[in-house]
Amino acid sequence: MKYNFIFFCKTYSGDLERFEILFKSYCKFNVDNIPLYISVPENEIDLFKKFESNNVFLISDESYAHNYFTNESYFDLPIGYINQEICKLSFWETNLSQNYLCIDSDVQFIRNFYISDFMHDDNIPYTILVMDKDLATC
Repeated sequence: MKYNFIFFCKTYSGDLERFEILFKSYCKFNVDNIPLYISVPENEIDLFKKFESNNVFLISDESYAHNYFTNESYFDLPIGYINQEICKLSFWETNLSQNYLCIDSDVQFIRNFYISDFMHDDNIPYTILVMDKDLATC
């Protein structure tokens, strides 16, 4: 394992403007320099290279998740959405970090954050719960 805790963002060119807002807030409020891994389609790597730095790393979706990708839609979900979720679920196989928090491109940090906001100690991460109103059926 390279790290104990990182952020992971699976994104693509359609979310580039949203990602830029996330990136600026990440840089501004990341007091402990928590690493960020950005995963994008191989053919869009060049669009995101400008974000790479000492603690921001760029990887292609295909470099770790290609064996799991689908070409079929399930339950009327778009193929791109399904493959995005596959990337989020299979990132652990990279062995880059013991713990990671998936953040979406539309996340924006609004205050200083520290590793202690996400990890209880060196071995125990906090559980993050988010209500996704878009998916609620009630």
